[in-house]
Amino acid sequence: MKVKTLLCLMLSLALLCPAAYAADRSSPALRAEERQSRGDLRLTLENLGDRNMVSVQLELTLDGRFPRASFTAGGTAADCYSCLRLEEDGGQTRVILYLDSMSSLNRNGQVTLGTLSLGSGCDLPDSAHLTTLDRSLESSSRSISVRSASGGSEEDPDNGLYPVRVVGTRHGTVSVRPSQAEPGDTVTITARPDSGYRLSQLTATAGQRQRTLRDLGGGVYTFTMPASAVEVEGVFTAEETQPLPFADVAETAWYHDAVRYVYENGLMSGTTPDSFSPGQPTNRGMIVFILYKLAGSPESGLSDFTDVPAGQYYSGAAAWAAANGIISGYAREAVSWACAQGLISGTSSVTLTPAGTATRAQAAVILQKFCETVLE
Repeated sequence: MKVKTLLCLMLSLALLCPAAYAADRSSPALRAEERQSRGDLRLTLENLGDRNMVSVQLELTLDGRFPRASFTAGGTAADCYSCLRLEEDGGQTRVILYLDSMSSLNRNGQVTLGTLSLGSGCDLPDSAHLTTLDRSLESSSRSISVRSASGGSEEDPDNGLYPVRVVGTRHGTVSVRPSQAEPGDTVTITARPDSGYRLSQLTATAGQRQRTLRDLGGGVYTFTMPASAVEVEGVFTAEETQPLPFADVAETAWYHDAVRYVYENGLMSGTTPDSFSPGQPTNRGMIVFILYKLAGSPESGLSDFTDVPAGQYYSGAAAWAAANGIISGYAREAVSWACAQGLISGTSSVTLTPAGTATRAQAAVILQKFCETVLE
């Protein structure tokens, strides 16, 4: 009797208020489908009608902390830009997903966003906040309901797409495209080490088996997608640096790194194959020659200086420097600029000693600072 009464009431509401009833059923909603892996939620926006949307921002507030949360875009959003941000406040975590595409994400009234991996289970909220942007840059923001659903495993997705996840990457970046693929598709991996590191190992694992990677060069690899989820992991290790050939430059010396810099960048060489002579003073010819090399060793003629004979290693450099106003004499402005840039400092709190000499070690430090702070 109660069931019959309830059905009659629902029918009456639909007949008396058809627009309101239909609006309730067609209001946008978020379906959160829990995958077999604990803490993995497949997120889908539903009841979107024919809304044209190129950008989506979804906000969920969850109880608990999820420091290892990650997001893998998938489905209709597989090839778009995506970003996950977490904001902790007390015992809650605000999960903010942002997706942006060149074309509309809406497919037949729904958008399959992808998989949110929290690392542990959670209680879903009753509502979420959705903000969308269409191609004309008009935005829409509203609260939507959240519907919980239990789904299948990643090994048997209902859309035929399997996720490709990047895990455990440090000292470099590893990206995959697409982030979800059908069996037989080609997946591209791009690995970029941080400065001072190199890629020592790269694996794509499905279950307990590693996929065969094809090396295309330049840190780009491909593999064929199997009928299962794939985890991609890159291992970056520090590059081994070869010791300097100079016996008179100790690793603990204050100028060691600067000598390595100018030597490896071809700015200065040793006075002999195994000596750098860090305490030997530099002269104007040496400095001009180094600046000439920094400028790319451009073509130059002969200088008018009587003390610069032709055939010397610095002859062309001196002509170039004179033509460009670099060695026309002592310049107070140049010294002031060098001090302001941190390239040189005073010999005491009140003196600079501009007429003094600089050792090869001091010159190496100045050149390194110049290249790293001014040229870059």
